[in-house]
Amino acid sequence: MLSDSGADILRSGLLADVTVKCQDRHWELYKGIICPRCVFFLKGLTGPFANPDLLDLAIRWLYTGTMDCNDCDPFPVAKFVDLFVLADYLNIESLKTEILLRLRRTFEPSATRFQAKRAKVTGNGTAEKSLADDLFYVARVAYTNHSAPFTVLRQIALNFVANTRYLAACDSHFMSQAKDVPLFAADLFKLLMTND
Repeated sequence: MLSDSGADILRSGLLADVTVKCQDRHWELYKGIICPRCVFFLKGLTGPFANPDLLDLAIRWLYTGTMDCNDCDPFPVAKFVDLFVLADYLNIESLKTEILLRLRRTFEPSATRFQAKRAKVTGNGTAEKSLADDLFYVARVAYTNHSAPFTVLRQIALNFVANTRYLAACDSHFMSQAKDVPLFAADLFKLLMTND
């Protein structure tokens, strides 16, 4: 009985909300039927695709192995992190690896600059606030997602603080944001307690 009604719906296209095309054929389908039964359709039709720019970057990566970004006009950290979330969702390992590399390249030298500036300046400078905002964007996403790939993002955030010789943790803007990501703050505390 169910197979008959399903066949009728497929044949009629009644209530269809998606069209699938393959060469000269097309099917009028209903997401509510195909998504729960097929991970391919579930990911393709219900993914976090609210930002077409990110999806475009992921598609371009698949075709070219490059991101349309250069050192003169670097992506904001948030864009890299959001692209990482999409790449994880779409299981594009090579893109995730590239994003992690670029995040490390962003935060490692920034830790040294933060350390040098902090020694000279009391209070919060604009650069330090921006850096803390970027760091906490990474931390929020990393500590909200509990799958294995996000542990690497967590480590990038923790390493930044360690590489500043924990001076970042003395920054008032940093500390005000730490309250919003308690698991990150707890990991920082553990790291501080185990560091000799």
